[in-house]
Amino acid sequence: MLVLLAALQASGWCVPTPWALGFAAPPRMPFVADLNADGLADLLVVFPEAPGILDSSLNQGGQKAGRPFQGLNPFVGGIRAATVGDLDGDGKPDVAAFADGYLHVAIGKGDGSFERTLRWCAVPGEWNDPYLLEEPKSRLVLVDRKSGRAVTVDLRTRRASPLAFPKGVVWATDGEGKWAMRGDGQLGRWIEGGRFDPLKGVKMPQGSSPGACRGFLATATELRSPDGSVVQMPSTALPAAREVRRLADADGDGDLDVFVFRYGTEPHTAHEVLLLRAVGPNETDGDRDGLTDEEERRLGTDPRNHDTDGDGLLDGWEANGFRGLDLPGLGCDPKTPDAVCYLAPFEGTDRKMQEAEMARATQLYARYGISLRLVWQDSIPKGEQQRPWWELRDRYLPEAHRGIAHWMQLTPGGGGQSGMLDDGGGCGGSEGTLWATFSHEFGHQIGLDHSGFWKPAWCPIYPSLMNYAYGYALEDDRNKIQFSTGRFASLVLRETALDETLPFPIDQVAFLAKGPYRFNLKADGSRTLIDWNWNGVFGERNVRADINYGYSTTAGVRQTVGKAAGSPWLLAKGKEAWLLSLQTAPNAPDRPGLVGLRRLGKDRRWSEPAIVAERAAGDPAGVLFEGQILLLYPTERGVQWLRTSLDGKPAGPPRPVGGEADAVPTAGLLRGKPVAALWSPGSRKATLWRFDGQWRPIPGGTIEANSPVALCEDTRTGNLIGGLLASQGGKYQGRWAIQRWLVQGDGSLVRGPLEFVEGERGGARGVGRPTVLFDSSKDAGKNGRIWFFCRGGEWGSKRSVCFVAHQVADANKSNGWLVKMLYDEWTTSRSSPHAAWFDGDILYAYRWADDSPQNDGVLHVGYRGTGIEEEPMGDFDDVGFVKRFGLRHSILYLGADERPRLR
Repeated sequence: MLVLLAALQASGWCVPTPWALGFAAPPRMPFVADLNADGLADLLVVFPEAPGILDSSLNQGGQKAGRPFQGLNPFVGGIRAATVGDLDGDGKPDVAAFADGYLHVAIGKGDGSFERTLRWCAVPGEWNDPYLLEEPKSRLVLVDRKSGRAVTVDLRTRRASPLAFPKGVVWATDGEGKWAMRGDGQLGRWIEGGRFDPLKGVKMPQGSSPGACRGFLATATELRSPDGSVVQMPSTALPAAREVRRLADADGDGDLDVFVFRYGTEPHTAHEVLLLRAVGPNETDGDRDGLTDEEERRLGTDPRNHDTDGDGLLDGWEANGFRGLDLPGLGCDPKTPDAVCYLAPFEGTDRKMQEAEMARATQLYARYGISLRLVWQDSIPKGEQQRPWWELRDRYLPEAHRGIAHWMQLTPGGGGQSGMLDDGGGCGGSEGTLWATFSHEFGHQIGLDHSGFWKPAWCPIYPSLMNYAYGYALEDDRNKIQFSTGRFASLVLRETALDETLPFPIDQVAFLAKGPYRFNLKADGSRTLIDWNWNGVFGERNVRADINYGYSTTAGVRQTVGKAAGSPWLLAKGKEAWLLSLQTAPNAPDRPGLVGLRRLGKDRRWSEPAIVAERAAGDPAGVLFEGQILLLYPTERGVQWLRTSLDGKPAGPPRPVGGEADAVPTAGLLRGKPVAALWSPGSRKATLWRFDGQWRPIPGGTIEANSPVALCEDTRTGNLIGGLLASQGGKYQGRWAIQRWLVQGDGSLVRGPLEFVEGERGGARGVGRPTVLFDSSKDAGKNGRIWFFCRGGEWGSKRSVCFVAHQVADANKSNGWLVKMLYDEWTTSRSSPHAAWFDGDILYAYRWADDSPQNDGVLHVGYRGTGIEEEPMGDFDDVGFVKRFGLRHSILYLGADERPRLR
């Protein structure tokens, strides 16, 4: 061991090496041991929650960690303490765990797998915060951190007996040195009889624990030998974090190396496992990359960093090849980042086109200093093409090349899918698009997401092909798509408080005036003015606006409320809200529906539905009026109405409204009074009604429509607005349209011209009942703006994607309208959505359509229907992240020539 210290003092340490990621993430308990007796330290973690799992990662020649696998499942659930050691004397590491008042043992089989021996020994008594001493020899020692109580369990007799142990110690070993740590981080030794002998001035950071082996102690900064000699260790160069350190020989050179299990809070590296590799005086390849130190000096690579360029390919592999893969023949260079990818085209696809597209993708990556090294495989037969890509990856990517190369299937369709920070995936496309989909999907494999790791998606100043908003075109040109280099990273955007002055000259942000956003910009010297909220005013501050709608928009996190048999109808006032819906479907005249009322309670929990009406033949509607709910609902004999309390207690019997027998109601408020529209699907006409204690038709309130007519008030003029689906010549029957009525002094209505959403040349259309809301806020412009919610066109089993449109001040923008898809193309409904002003935003509800009967018809509610999100967003440096982190971590684990087989 003294030789080791001399080596450390003479030669030092290698650069801290990423060894695993997420493998030991909480609540897992991390350990190292030579699980397969090859002289190399392997990783082992204990997952303590039921069913209790042991995960293993076998060291691959001291060069990389092996691909993780389950060594035992199940073991035992509710594990409160664990330790690793040779408990049965056969030379193979075993695992001891304390759970349900017993010590349980998993017997190692010598290949990283285990067999369990349950309830190996009872340990009676109360244990508040137990732990097992590390480095168990002829006994197991169980200690309670809170009480200081300790017992020792003889491994031969399996009997427990009391042990005098120093109080306040929260970590200790039972091996050479008997190292220990108190709760305040003070390190020292524990002595039989209950004493603690502190090491003056030697402490661990709060929450961290040291590593110990063969009498050596690894603290946060130094390695101590049994004779008291000290050698400083390198810093991890990562943010401060809770750490668990383990000492073991990672490369078989006889030196003890340090494994650092991190438990941080920063993104990406929070749960990294690092290897601090010690280098002895006689080692000729100190970093174990397959090149001697002298060879590395000649090549110009770093002899203390086994992956000089950080691409996940060891220097020796790139210089000499590895496991039959001719990396230098592919052009790999240990001084510049490379990425090797197997390409597996589907049988029947156009190989010539694919080769041309892959050449374009290679050029794109080369622009950022990353060399794609592509290896073409034979085509995947048609009989296998229905299998998921991960199964095909496991079949066609050689196991020995896992951790070296990536794999991508090339399919005939568009789009694709890949593992995130992974080595496999698939993509498709045609001439001019395949290179883009490949570049995007390979971007996922090397660690990039869709948002630059901000919570909101599709940020307009993140001009990356990973961003759905710019995935197929930038500045309306698909040839300009790019990865982002983070040049706008200094600007953080918050949709709740936007500044319409950008700190960049207009030539740098001119792409914002092109698709998909087409914002209006104005030059302002070295700055640029932008109209984020589309109200026609530039340079405002504290603007509220939805600005990341390039692919779609959101109504906020979706909350599952319960099931419904029809379209929801929302009522809201301030922070209070109610939801009406059919609870049983009107399947036949003798089986009418029930109308349920849910109320929003504390912590945004919705009540179970109170039944407020029976014999409903369709979707209900209602308004809040005079402290009650005025409910309207269709029946087989026409529309009925009644009053109900806010808790769902009817205040009287239902009464007829009038109108045609097949009428479908909608409702709203006009100058504080309830109004309703009764639309007949038979006559395709709607009549408007006013409530003054009873319902009466409004003179001038008739209109032809192809849908129920939504109503709201223009609160700036006091006039009435209707939203409907209308015919446009003989071409469309479901064009979204706005109808305005001027309210006369006698209460009658004068109908204005019909206005199509997006104008006569627009394409906004759909099916079902619309919703209209009027926005009079400062962000809505001088005339205010109308919001229009509706389903799009039906497909499949009569399901539709839902959309929202709102007016903008610029008439050149789709005739003054902005149309956005809600959520995504997979969010569909067979019923109409609804929306209402709520708590300074829009409450939005829809009924989920699903092929599964269990999930079909579930109500979802979102609380930010304006699409304005509270979380910040911004640009991101894709290229720097990939070179610094993504390339290496995407192929972190090395496959074995023969995978461990679990018996």
